[in-house]
Amino acid sequence: MLGTIWETLLYGPIHNLLTYLYVVTGSIGISTFILIIIIRLFMWPMVAKQYRDTKKIRSIQPKLDEIKEKYKNNPTELAKAQQAVYKDANYNPLGCVTNLLIQFPILIALYQSVLAFTKEGVTPANMTGLYPFVQEKLLATGQTAFATDLFGITLISSPGSALSGGIFTVSAIPYLILLLLLGLSNLLPTLVSMKIMNTQVPKLKKKGAEKTDAEAMQEAFTSSLNTSTLYVMPIMITLTLIPLPSIIAVYMVAQNLISTTQQLLVKFVHDIGLKKKLIPILIQKYSFQPHVAEETAAKLIKVSPAINFLVDELGNAGKIDTTSVKIHDITFEKVLQKVKNDTVKALFIFDKMARKPAEAEQILKDSGK
Repeated sequence: MLGTIWETLLYGPIHNLLTYLYVVTGSIGISTFILIIIIRLFMWPMVAKQYRDTKKIRSIQPKLDEIKEKYKNNPTELAKAQQAVYKDANYNPLGCVTNLLIQFPILIALYQSVLAFTKEGVTPANMTGLYPFVQEKLLATGQTAFATDLFGITLISSPGSALSGGIFTVSAIPYLILLLLLGLSNLLPTLVSMKIMNTQVPKLKKKGAEKTDAEAMQEAFTSSLNTSTLYVMPIMITLTLIPLPSIIAVYMVAQNLISTTQQLLVKFVHDIGLKKKLIPILIQKYSFQPHVAEETAAKLIKVSPAINFLVDELGNAGKIDTTSVKIHDITFEKVLQKVKNDTVKALFIFDKMARKPAEAEQILKDSGK
């Protein structure tokens, strides 16, 4: 029964769309790129919601930390208090999980559809699982075998077999480029996540404090894990795919590039909408001149990812309620007090502190001059 549901609702439609795109383009590789774009567009609302939820959890994290400390010996009260915070923020803690549960089956079905073209003996005449009109279109092409070449790469053969004759031959060049693109594209999502979407402020050791053995081990483990995630995993994935059909590598390159582009576009669209919200608030509530308000709004949406949820609060509510958020031991509320409740000025100071946490105390001190 589950197999029938899978075939009917997910694999069947995706596989037939990929096959139809093949009929139109005459290339499995190009069809895969187009289909990934179509599916990513379909998944746009889910990716956008995931981005908003990530920012929202950052805004309520200070409250969650406070109640976690307050009710650390009372799990029942802790759960109640957490639910109250989630309700006030209109945040569903299962939202991100639900989003992923929806996205993964779609991506798995897409992957299986791509693999269907690499099965031994599969031809346009015996391809299974096609709708009658798609089968008719495919047979009308008159092909006895699928066109599996893409920019000098035979998609159903592996890079390993192509390179077995030597890596310095002309025929090996497209496969070497594919493997290079695969490695770089596997690195790209992590880089974007760490450099652009990262919401964490680096932790600093307090003055005069010595690291315990446990802290030193934790720091070493975290550093090793980050290095492994950033550099080792892309290399391992690339090496793993060398003996597999090249179309899998093409699929992964396309998936990585398009999904990363989508993440950046979601952020870009979000920032445009936030800027439009900020301008009238800056004009009406903070008495900015229109051109100054536009320039200031453009600067505000570029603040550090670690604190940009505060700008979202300002844009959505006209004020910032999450004043207990900290850059180490310095709260946003303390910065507000330092600049006499000038919210915009406080945001820019907090941004400097988030970007240079080691100098946070000096930056706050200088802000009063």
